[in-house]
Amino acid sequence: MELTPATFVGMHTRMARPTRHRRTTLLLGERIRALRAKRGYSLADLSERTGIDRCNISKLENGRGPVSPELATVVALARGLGVEPGVLIDPS
Repeated sequence: MELTPATFVGMHTRMARPTRHRRTTLLLGERIRALRAKRGYSLADLSERTGIDRCNISKLENGRGPVSPELATVVALARGLGVEPGVLIDPS
């Protein structure tokens, strides 16, 4: 494959457009972080409350976690944050 400026533009465009599922995961991470901050919990605090490793919580918050986190993970995070799972999935 010949690398030309057009190749890099195409690569950037593909990388810059997250899929619908990735956008959903990013929104989930933002909601987790916002609720955690609102409650004054550190990553370690939330990890202790949920049993989920703090590195995995951090990955979810930063959109580097799985595209579709397991339902059990979402439920555990919601319980640890004191909200219904639906609030993390769709806060409206």
